[in-house]
Amino acid sequence: MTGIACNSIVGLDDFSIQEVSKDPNVVGECTTNQECVDRATARAGRGEEVPAVCVKPEGRCVELLTEDCGIVTGDYKNDNSIVLGSLFSITGAQSATNIPRQQSAMLAIEEINKVGGVPGPGGTPRELVLVSCDEGLDLMRVANHLVKDLRVPAIIGPNLSQHTVEISRLVTVPAGTVVMTPTAVASSITALDDNGLTYQLVPTDMQRAPLMISQINEIEKQLREERGREHIKLAIVFRDDALGIGTRTSLNSLVLNGKPISDPVNLNVNVRIEGYDYTAPDQREIVDRLVDFAPDIVALGGTAEAITEVMKPLEENWTAGDDVRPYYVGIDSVKVPDLITLVTGTDTRGRPLPAPEST
Repeated sequence: MTGIACNSIVGLDDFSIQEVSKDPNVVGECTTNQECVDRATARAGRGEEVPAVCVKPEGRCVELLTEDCGIVTGDYKNDNSIVLGSLFSITGAQSATNIPRQQSAMLAIEEINKVGGVPGPGGTPRELVLVSCDEGLDLMRVANHLVKDLRVPAIIGPNLSQHTVEISRLVTVPAGTVVMTPTAVASSITALDDNGLTYQLVPTDMQRAPLMISQINEIEKQLREERGREHIKLAIVFRDDALGIGTRTSLNSLVLNGKPISDPVNLNVNVRIEGYDYTAPDQREIVDRLVDFAPDIVALGGTAEAITEVMKPLEENWTAGDDVRPYYVGIDSVKVPDLITLVTGTDTRGRPLPAPEST
């Protein structure tokens, strides 16, 4: 028998241990929402419970609240609950009209849960949890939190048309998430390639256009008699986004002074069309041009800034005389507390505003 012995092994540096491939979507750090709540609370170290859920099927803990999302409604510890999101502009100029919308969604969740929730598989009821968020701080950040982090199946909101278009295209439609906007009116939303996932709960700007055109024509007739003018002057001032552009487009069929608004008799003579950048600090240049133009009618297609940055400074700087001040026709989103204050001189509770301090 011949024996062979080895006292060294060479070339080990040329080898490596192959890692076993893992599904990157499987985390496996939790199986229940309570586990995630306990971990998030311990990590915060404040003594206050931190709402969190275990996102399935990957088993990943995600906190519900962020700098954009400040309120949770419903039992988030219930592993059988369905987490939904809401998106409204609850800070800034639009907050006064959107906080009640947010509260309405929260109330609806509470009422649904009182009767056991919604029917689940096999008829077993499932309660709902609502994460209420602000769309006005960072739209993509909050949309990604709801859709990619929490995997919500549906979002109530946003309130703005432009935001509805943006998150549908970039976030919710690719993820298969339903969006139900209670206020966005832009017709461009209906043209989205959304697989039937984005819903408008109110008539579009094109559907509302006949009423707005009728109102403008009625005012035109009234002013022609009152002011004895052959031609009535109209200014269309619109926010340069999906909301405003939709409103502007919906007025293309308007006939003024017996001619379409695009007719040379009207356009740039008796009709002035101004689009504005809603992110600008003010609309002073547009206001100055409107003061010079002195319209009889102003059609406003925007949100709160159309009142504070267009209507208010136009009234303050008007030079053509009080007897020929313009009439205003606005879409729903300009019906904000600032409008009440400007028209009545009182706050939303009817209290007189304090006189400005002398300098």
